Amino acid sequence: MDLILLVVLVVLVVLYRRRGVGRVDVGTMVRRFLEYGFLYGLVMVSAIGATGVLGRFLDLISDSDVGGPEELALWLSLLLVAGGALVGLGLWLRRRFRSDPTEVDAAGWSLYRSAVDLTAVGFVVAGSIQAIGWLLDGWNVDTWMLAAVVVWAAIGVIHRGLPGGLPALTHLVGATVALLGVSISGAVILEHLVSWAYDGPLLIRFGASA
Repeated sequence: MDLILLVVLVVLVVLYRRRGVGRVDVGTMVRRFLEYGFLYGLVMVSAIGATGVLGRFLDLISDSDVGGPEELALWLSLLLVAGGALVGLGLWLRRRFRSDPTEVDAAGWSLYRSAVDLTAVGFVVAGSIQAIGWLLDGWNVDTWMLAAVVVWAAIGVIHRGLPGGLPALTHLVGATVALLGVSISGAVILEHLVSWAYDGPLLIRFGASA
């Protein structure tokens, strides 16, 4: 199913580019989509491995339930194998960008940058909400999500320094997700302040007068 969706996406983009630009090298476009799709997959797998290792470390610090050595071996294998492949592919693409300046303007590269940026925003917003809820409202500590915030924040910062810009739609979606996260976090903070005021100063004042 995923392969079918990828093929449909490539066909739609090729048709769009044919109408807008005219003559397009279809082979180059397909190659770019496959390469950057594979690059995104390596980033995701490496991030999952790094998140698992960091989450395991946070579990040890907080004296939480820690999984067995098999789980740690899984996270480390994901991080080392996918991370090594990611470094190799990144170095190869770096040489490509230096030899072909038009690679920066490719639709596949723009789509990859957008996907990574939005994924990072989603994880950081969700993890920040979890952290605020844990600090202020006694939510259960989700160390995996807290680790994901650190990992994806680092990924987002690294990708900000890469060549090429992001489409306006990506900025719009990212801002919408961030605004939603701020709204939820604000609601948690407001609920905590209202509960504190009701159970603290207001209760003392009106309880004493009664």
